Amino acid sequence: MVRSRRNPVKEVTVDRSRHRTRLGAVHARQATGLRANSFAFWTSACVARVYAKPMREDRRQVFKLIGGLMLSSGAVSVGYYLVTREGAIDEWVAVGPVAELPVNEITMKRLSVTEHGLVTARPVEKVIWLRRMSDDTVQVLSGACPHNNCTANWIPEKEVFDCRCHNSVFAPSGAVLAGPSARAMDTLEQRIQSGVLAVRYQKFKKTIAAKEAVS
Repeated sequence: MVRSRRNPVKEVTVDRSRHRTRLGAVHARQATGLRANSFAFWTSACVARVYAKPMREDRRQVFKLIGGLMLSSGAVSVGYYLVTREGAIDEWVAVGPVAELPVNEITMKRLSVTEHGLVTARPVEKVIWLRRMSDDTVQVLSGACPHNNCTANWIPEKEVFDCRCHNSVFAPSGAVLAGPSARAMDTLEQRIQSGVLAVRYQKFKKTIAAKEAVS
């Protein structure tokens, strides 16, 4: 009869206190890690808030600066328009005795008049062209070319008015002969009292076909 040999079962004694200590250490490390992560997150959030505030302030300052520049540029544009806007001229000026003008010749005269803008008025000098007829009537033409207000000059050898700015050419009567001008040279109202010629100098709108005074 053979007896089976059984391996003896060893009793394993668990030191529960040491196990608890190890588990406690693991839990402590995990807790410490969580606290460290939480602290790091809180710290990052605080730093972000600290730095975000100046950034927001900087953005506000930038927006204020941009807004101020836009307002300033707008004010400058409006001011420039008000100062440089084409002003009106409507003024009677005594030219002189008709007898002093040569018959059937075109003569230049310069008139001192006042140009009235929206906010300012200034003295200016304007050219007119006179032609005394044989019956002592006088043809009076504005020297301002209707195309762009440059001065149209009389060229005796060619017997034409010539505007060198854009090459508009006019007949002695003021009619357009060539160039971009949309109308003839502007005639000016005139009167003769006691042999003295007076001219109503007016400024007319440029580039258009109709003769319209600037108001």
